[in-house]
Amino acid sequence: MSDKKFRKAEAGKDYQRLDNGVVFVRRQFDNLLVPYQEEQIPDILGAVDHGQRIASTKVYEKMEARQQLEFNALVRLLEGAKLSVIFAFQGWNGAGKSGAITRLVGATGHDPKIIKWIPIGPPTDDDKKHDHLWRFYDNDRMPRVGQVSCFDRSWFERLMIEKVEELTDGKLIRRSYEEIRSFQQGLSSRGAIMINIWMDVTQKKQLKRLEKRLKSNPWKWNPADMEERKHVAEYRNAINEMFYRTGTQFAPWHVISSESKKYSRVTVLQVANQAIIERLRDELGEPELVKRLVELLGQIMSAKRLIKVMRRLLGRIMTQEKISESLTEKKLREVLGDKLLRKILQGKKLENVIAEIDKEEREKRERQRERDKLRCQKQTAETQENDKLRQVLGDELVSAIASGTKLKKIADKLKKRAKQEKKRRQEASEKS
Repeated sequence: MSDKKFRKAEAGKDYQRLDNGVVFVRRQFDNLLVPYQEEQIPDILGAVDHGQRIASTKVYEKMEARQQLEFNALVRLLEGAKLSVIFAFQGWNGAGKSGAITRLVGATGHDPKIIKWIPIGPPTDDDKKHDHLWRFYDNDRMPRVGQVSCFDRSWFERLMIEKVEELTDGKLIRRSYEEIRSFQQGLSSRGAIMINIWMDVTQKKQLKRLEKRLKSNPWKWNPADMEERKHVAEYRNAINEMFYRTGTQFAPWHVISSESKKYSRVTVLQVANQAIIERLRDELGEPELVKRLVELLGQIMSAKRLIKVMRRLLGRIMTQEKISESLTEKKLREVLGDKLLRKILQGKKLENVIAEIDKEEREKRERQRERDKLRCQKQTAETQENDKLRQVLGDELVSAIASGTKLKKIADKLKKRAKQEKKRRQEASEKS
């Protein structure tokens, strides 16, 4: 799986499959309140590529850490831009929604001031006395400016479970499509970044996970999960219709294969980061967004590591191949360095700038290795010379010379010592 900016790989009329495997559903509605009318619904779930994988655990851990770092930095810019984030997680039972949310929460250091995990169950008797969307505001569930709310199941349950199980009148279900479109548009216009995520698995994989859950995590087991498998066809139709009727410009759907949990967890982070970057860029502008990221990340990491992170983020933030002249502020120069900034401002492609700098760094490391090698060889030669001198002159004389004592003083000292030794021998012979 590639770790780069998303682009359209396959195009459909109302949805596309991006080059990272995500099926992206975003329709243009001229009127959000258009009444329900019968339409031919495309099989959007049929476009999901369940062959998506990440090569190895090592690659997965590296990609996950990278995306978590970016997510943590980006969400901490939300308050300054007067924005918030709302995730609506949906998916088949056992698809890995909890695991994906855990990575988002963990990316912030489990900071309760920033992020909330909100599990949604069936409506209570009190909930049923209100409008069906009321309970998602209750108990301070919606995020304030600068916060993130992760809904583990959401208002979309009405369009699936309540529809298939016939828990709600069909007329109310049909009206709910336009209500949810308007509901999400209202949240978006008040500063919420809406990220709707569907996590998809094959029925074969789902069965394996549910059976494993029964053995290893019985507290998560729900017999209703197996019962729902009997109505897969009805659920698929309801889900496709949900995508088609609620995937809007301001709240698109991201349909992600969760056949491989490693792939889905990294991809959820990718999707989140890209959505936040696009909205921040619209609100702040490219120069201000880059400036704030540099200032924030510069507080928690070295300049050398920051440059590596900013290289990757710049490629996803910039809509053009150069940064505007307004980025040449003192702080940016201090962190990125004059050379990198100058080359970008000259209009050079970012990838070429990075290649040039990487080449210079490699050459610099090679020169340093050569210097270290020569220094080591010199030290070895000096050590060998000292050893030879010690064998000939003795340790004491070598030490005296090394300490800077003049040769005349050393000679006088040696003569005096020789006389003392001669006198001692004479006295010893006389006694004998």
